[in-house]
Amino acid sequence: MVAVNYLNTQKNIVKFKAGDVIFKKGEQGDAVYGVLEGRVQVVYNDLVIDTLEAGGIVGEEVMLGKKAYGITAIAVTDVTLSVMNRQQFLWLVQQTPTFATQLMRDMTERVEKVAKLVE
Repeated sequence: MVAVNYLNTQKNIVKFKAGDVIFKKGEQGDAVYGVLEGRVQVVYNDLVIDTLEAGGIVGEEVMLGKKAYGITAIAVTDVTLSVMNRQQFLWLVQQTPTFATQLMRDMTERVEKVAKLVE
């Protein structure tokens, strides 16, 4: 997959230990994270709505106009993440249509899960 290959080429890499909070809901953000190794839970109001593995993306809402993260991301295992700024993220979306459609699919699924939780 092109997106995973792109993530693996990035020099801005961060590591978190199992249990570490990567970012919290409501926190101001300007980065999106791609999972290179390990697993990350996506949490909304203390409920796990997704678990991401290698190739997964989290934090994309701040790339699409929001100023703060709408969810919390927690390392389930020790994780290695690629950090992308807005310019890198938009380049990836423009250059890789399959990445863009997968991202939209993942976001739609998360929104549907949250909608079910608040019904």
